[in-house]
Amino acid sequence: MSLSEVLHISWRPAALAGVVLLAASLVVLFHFPDGSDPFEPTVLTPEERAWLNENPDRLTLFYNTDFPPIEFAAEDGSFTGLGADVASEVERRLEIEFIRIPCEDWNRHLQALADGDCAVAPTIVRTDEREEFSYFTVPYASVPVVMIATSSIAEDLALQDLEGLRVAVVSGYATEEYLRNTGLDLDLIPMWNVQQALRSVAFGEADVLVENLAVASYYAGAEGLSNLRVAGVTDYYFDWSIGVSREYPLLYSSIQKAMADISRSRLEELYGTWITMTPRGEISAALMRKLRPVGLFLAVLLLSLAIITIYLRQRLNQKVKTLEKAQRELLEQTARLQHAEKMEALGNLAGGIAHDFNNILQVIVGYAQLLLQSESFSPNDKRSLEHIAGAGRRASTLIGQLMAFGRHMEFRKVPVDLNREVSNAVEVLGQTIPKMIRITTDLERDLPPVLADPVHIEQVIFNLAGNAVDAMPEGGELEVRTWGVEISETECGETGTILRGRYAVLMVSDTGSGIPPEVRKSMYDPFYTTKEPGKGTGLGLASVYGIVRSLGGCIRCESAEGTGTVFTILLPVAEGVEVSLEAPAGMGSTPSGKGETVLVVDDEPDIISQSREYLTHIGYHVLTASTGEEALERIELEEVDLVILDLNMPGMGGFRCLEEIRKKRPALKVLIASGHSEFDVNLEELMKEASGFLRKPYRLSDLAERAREVLDNDG
Repeated sequence: MSLSEVLHISWRPAALAGVVLLAASLVVLFHFPDGSDPFEPTVLTPEERAWLNENPDRLTLFYNTDFPPIEFAAEDGSFTGLGADVASEVERRLEIEFIRIPCEDWNRHLQALADGDCAVAPTIVRTDEREEFSYFTVPYASVPVVMIATSSIAEDLALQDLEGLRVAVVSGYATEEYLRNTGLDLDLIPMWNVQQALRSVAFGEADVLVENLAVASYYAGAEGLSNLRVAGVTDYYFDWSIGVSREYPLLYSSIQKAMADISRSRLEELYGTWITMTPRGEISAALMRKLRPVGLFLAVLLLSLAIITIYLRQRLNQKVKTLEKAQRELLEQTARLQHAEKMEALGNLAGGIAHDFNNILQVIVGYAQLLLQSESFSPNDKRSLEHIAGAGRRASTLIGQLMAFGRHMEFRKVPVDLNREVSNAVEVLGQTIPKMIRITTDLERDLPPVLADPVHIEQVIFNLAGNAVDAMPEGGELEVRTWGVEISETECGETGTILRGRYAVLMVSDTGSGIPPEVRKSMYDPFYTTKEPGKGTGLGLASVYGIVRSLGGCIRCESAEGTGTVFTILLPVAEGVEVSLEAPAGMGSTPSGKGETVLVVDDEPDIISQSREYLTHIGYHVLTASTGEEALERIELEEVDLVILDLNMPGMGGFRCLEEIRKKRPALKVLIASGHSEFDVNLEELMKEASGFLRKPYRLSDLAERAREVLDNDG
């Protein structure tokens, strides 16, 4: 018989017994304050208990002597206030005794916490700066930070109204850091303590004080400053926690557990003892005590509600299950969003690094090519130079992977037959991977094409297949499948959601060792690898991630240790287009200059020297400039036929320089040479004003071809 059946049959005695117990519990709850409740000592790990027993001399607690009603020194010099009461609750539960040390200087207090001389700060607000040297417990009290001014300021103030006013703050307090991080142009006047700050406002030395309401109201009353009022409320709250020096992690974990054992009602009672306000609309502990007689009436009322509760329980359980499912889905969506934001940040970083390296590679590869053209080197020397050039090309490939991850690479999007790319890649793999690995394909016929760069599609397949081969050192099966699918907007693994429409699916699966859960969390991060040193760059899956994301698709991974791995990629199809076969470009001789004047603009001296030497060698008259301003001067003084312009330069920069060139010489031809991609969203509008684009690192022969092409183009 189920529990619901038992409740249905015997509801009268069950309800009566439950209500009697509930009423008895309410009487006990309302009769005894939390401070009288018996409690069990906090349960600690053996390591935590041993540390507390062995280090009583390190249990130093620094307290502010002049921060009432939160923490201050009583008339007899003892530590008192809300922070003192909370610290006492922790001592009782941990069966320890803190060494209380008064400290008048809050900045010295923070320094002691950072150095470990102070183990515990009973009342502290968490900030990013303090996170570097202190742990923080769950907050036990919250108070709003307000703007206090004299009655002469009649209007209510908002935070932006503080610009132009003299704003008093207590030096070292969290309010000072909060105001400095608002981005407003504020005239901050640091004060020694709250009393000094209040007096400075009351006597006209400052216009407004920004401080937490609890301490400010206490001192305003104590000082008799009747001309002060709350002129505005900020969006910042003092969420007070216990701070523990990062020198003592076991002490922190112990205190955190003790804080978790203190009931919310007990914390509210301690709060109401010292603070007579109700932050964020909460009911104070003092008011709760006044409401206790109402509890007796509620206990009687609950007698009549018991039967309804039993009947509603089943429906309530069903609702709870629905809410729990929704909560799980929300947490999963939040985790995906956080992962996507992290990958976006890493992508921007990777793209920036790649752009800087492109300039360096341009110097290395370019000079190697210049030297290879010389007849003064022996065959051995030329072989060495070829090795240098080859290393530069391999580094360029690595940079391409970085730019793929960061979505800064150059995409040549054309209709691509996914099945053809898979077949070509599998043919190459069949000749290179170990024979004990069997490759199979299952390709859907008449699969619509996708808009992509064939090189990048090939890179995706090779990277996924390479990882699969590494996961099967003893042999196994590698399968590549394609098919089409029609989907509505839905969740899709590691890259969030994709729009409704038709997609081509590429699946690469293996029967290898699988991917552990801890590795899956970071497997798309650039430079993350589990392979031995020298056997992987950690950019394979990162570049796959970047390529798929840039194509508007998504990727998801299913894997378990010992059962293999399946990567599934969805790419939007290109409706109504046909795949064409491109003929490879012929290899002609390097085009020469015809005496035209070329202005090379770049802030890298080595690139300027390299370009001048090469372009002069093939028949151009070369001028140079290292800034946009210098380039404009040369254009004013010289007859220039072509400008080869870098974008990232000090001063005016390439973007602004191009705009000025178009104003002064609208017909002058400009070839952009940059480590950015031509299809970078930041360059799309700029490229409409340029005559051509050349991405670094480029071969010198490519420079010659593009320069000749731009000069010969009459359009």
